[in-house]
Amino acid sequence: MKENEKQIQARRNFLKGSAAMGLASVATAVAASKMAQAAPAPSEPACEPDFLKAPEPIPDSKIAKTITTDVVVIGSALSGLSATRAALEAGAKVAVIEKSNDIVYRSSDVGVINSSIDKKLGLHYEPAEVVNAIQDYYHHRVNGDLWRHWAENSGAALDWWLSLVQYKLVDEKFDIPQDSKEVFVRVPHWPHPKAFNLAKEHYATFTTVHQILPDMGTALRAVYNKCVAMGGDFHFATWARQLVRPNNEGRVEGVIAQDKDGNYIKFVARKGVILCTGDYSNDRKMLEKYCPQVADLYPHSIWFNKDANGVNTNTGDGQKMGMWAGALFERGPHSPVSHCVGGPLGDDSFLLVNARGERFMNEDNDGQQFSNAIERQPKMQAFQIFDAKWPEQLGSQGISHGQISGLNMDAVVGKGEGGWTSITTKAKVERMSKKSDTLEGLAKELGLPAEQFVATIKHYNQLARAGKDTDYYKRADRLFPVEKAPFYGGRTGQALLVVMGGLEVNGRCEVLDPKFNPIPGLWAAGNAMGNRFSSDYAVTAAGVSHGTALTFGRLAGTEAAKS
Repeated sequence: MKENEKQIQARRNFLKGSAAMGLASVATAVAASKMAQAAPAPSEPACEPDFLKAPEPIPDSKIAKTITTDVVVIGSALSGLSATRAALEAGAKVAVIEKSNDIVYRSSDVGVINSSIDKKLGLHYEPAEVVNAIQDYYHHRVNGDLWRHWAENSGAALDWWLSLVQYKLVDEKFDIPQDSKEVFVRVPHWPHPKAFNLAKEHYATFTTVHQILPDMGTALRAVYNKCVAMGGDFHFATWARQLVRPNNEGRVEGVIAQDKDGNYIKFVARKGVILCTGDYSNDRKMLEKYCPQVADLYPHSIWFNKDANGVNTNTGDGQKMGMWAGALFERGPHSPVSHCVGGPLGDDSFLLVNARGERFMNEDNDGQQFSNAIERQPKMQAFQIFDAKWPEQLGSQGISHGQISGLNMDAVVGKGEGGWTSITTKAKVERMSKKSDTLEGLAKELGLPAEQFVATIKHYNQLARAGKDTDYYKRADRLFPVEKAPFYGGRTGQALLVVMGGLEVNGRCEVLDPKFNPIPGLWAAGNAMGNRFSSDYAVTAAGVSHGTALTFGRLAGTEAAKS
């Protein structure tokens, strides 16, 4: 046999052997897999948190009173009152359980599109444009049916709510009396500032916020009064304890609650129960399990609604009761509304440095994006830096969260052509800032390392004068040098508002079980419902926590009443 023929034959023998070994390996792997499947799984210690362990059912022998109705709504904030009103208007009898002494509410921003107010202002969005942007932000982890319903119905829901009050539509220049019992409505940043062009913005921000001012109180009181007039049966200082669903099979038949004296009341719901119980940001254990990135902000939520005993609400009551009754909690990742509430100039795009005096991001962003970046900085700190030219620079800002600095509106500065950007006062900026005639002095005032801080400013000024941010790519018309004394700085704040993690629901707000089948007789709305947000709370469409609470509260009430 010639040499090349011997080599060819050797290769053939090697390949045959390799194939045989490969087949043997496959056979061995299959056998091992079968053995592993047949073997019992190793036991693991139980580590289920206490809040996931369903309590023993409260027996009928402990029930002091039974109330029979059509629909039971648990919670009397925006979603609960909307659900109650919608169910009553659909002809159902409704009982409401609320553990506070009165109806509850929080801030003023309600995110909707295409309301009658928008029509008056000449503001219109195609639902597809907004929904697709929201879906893209959340990487399609959210329920498209829900967002479509919001886009097509939220404006009408706001009109429905405000039909109960006489309100004044005002612009951003109007100074709203903070103790007024009148209702004012404002759409911030409309008309848009000249510097704003949605197509060119680094961060897409739609004008969705409708501010109900001075707060929601008067407008929500009108809904409550309407519900009472229609026969709504409200039970304040009453704590919902358990859903009634025997053996976690079949329909939810009602709920067992407890009054302030400790008496158990059984609410029998012929049609069903709607959970409108809020979020879980005041339950540390739930934060640690489902949203650990903000657990260390507990108990620093800026919203402290209290129950009738003076204890913080928003402890995940509806989520827990739902899971105990067999409901599926959304997989997550859950979304904290942990906005950076800005420095002295809000969340506008002025220079930010961390605790080391170093720049770390493109500042042309929104409050949630700032929070995400700051959370990963040393000491979770950041400082906003600007110079004496700040009033004339406000007109170049976008619309994102910049207006969050607009809490005091006397002696307004910052009027941009075609609209208003950050609304603040010189007195407020002075009060919130440290200032110095030198950069070294400002570093000392802020507790920052002077050498690094000054080096950061000098480099930033070089970028600004060149009109090109080669570090983080901020747009040139918002790249302002820090060079005219006095120099200002202030620490940015971060606040945990709520956590968006709720029960899985379908497009009709019906709560789902682990097989994704609706649980008969159970709905959820507001922050007790899931499927709306993921990872973050985007201000692509700001105010939609309240906007969806309103819209889906109305939907859940209507659906429950007709069931």
